[in-house]
Formats: sequence, structure tokens, C-alpha cells
Amino acid sequence: MKDDKAEVQEQVLIRWQAADNAYATYFERKGIQPDCARCHKAHCCRQLALSTEEEALMIRRQVKTWPQKKQKALNHRLAALPNVARENFRGDCPFLINERCSIYAVRPMACRIFHSLNKSKCKRRRKALDASLYSLLSEQNVGLRKWLEDNGGSAKVVAMPIWMKYHIDD
Repeated sequence: MKDDKAEVQEQVLIRWQAADNAYATYFERKGIQPDCARCHKAHCCRQLALSTEEEALMIRRQVKTWPQKKQKALNHRLAALPNVARENFRGDCPFLINERCSIYAVRPMACRIFHSLNKSKCKRRRKALDASLYSLLSEQNVGLRKWLEDNGGSAKVVAMPIWMKYHIDD
């Protein structure tokens, strides 16, 4: 029998995969590639990412498996973050390394449903997309938080990099 923590983590992974699948299916049906798959400029990774506290805990567990040198570099990037979340935050996500997400497999739901809306190409594509994709992905995010609330996980929303700054060594 699984313990509660393992069950919560498994359910988060299932919900992450459902969001990824919904995104991929949408573009397959349209016969186009998402800009994010071609961009590799990580425009959306230059904003403050929100996550549930449960997701942040999962990310922290992943980071703890990294080599010490990589963890130390992350700690240095985390230390450079502001002490509190700011609405006008602009800067690289501390998990962005060489224009790639170093936590891609465990990136939070908010990152899975966010798609570079601050850049002109992405803005043009967004206007061409029907609202059903964004509605579906938003429902995935809300569904994850609701499930966590109902099943013993932490659904508290945190500014993930700032949370990590203070809890990386817990």
C-alpha cells in the first residue's frame, strides 16, 4: 500500500501529464507545432513562476538529486532573487540553465500551461488559438489545486523560486 505522500506525488504527476497531453493533442489536431517547441528562447521563463507548495516540494526533491556543484550554482541564483514576490518581476528563472529548463520533467503546472505570451510571435499565435485550449489548461491547473486540497496535499500557491530560496535546505 502506498503512503499518502507517494499517492499525492503520483496524482500530481498524472495531472501534469494530462496537461501536457491536452496541449500536445490540441496542436496535433490543428496540424501545427506549438511555438514553444521551436522557440527555445525561454521567453516564458523570464517571469515569476507560481506553483502549489506540493509542486515546490517535488521540485526540491528533484534538486536534491543533482550533483553538489549544480546545487551550489542554483543556491547562488536563488540568493540573487528578491526576498518577496513582486508583480513586476523580470529576470531569469533560477532553474533556467543555458536557455533550458533544468527541472522540465517536474516543472509546475503553471509552467506547463504558460506559453510565452509576452513576445510578439507568441501573441500572434495566441490570438489565432481558440480559447478552448487556454480554458482546458486553466481547468487542469484548478483541478490540481482542488485535488490537493481534498486529498491531503498542499494546494497553497507560492512564488516557486522565492519559496525555494527559503526552503531549499529544509
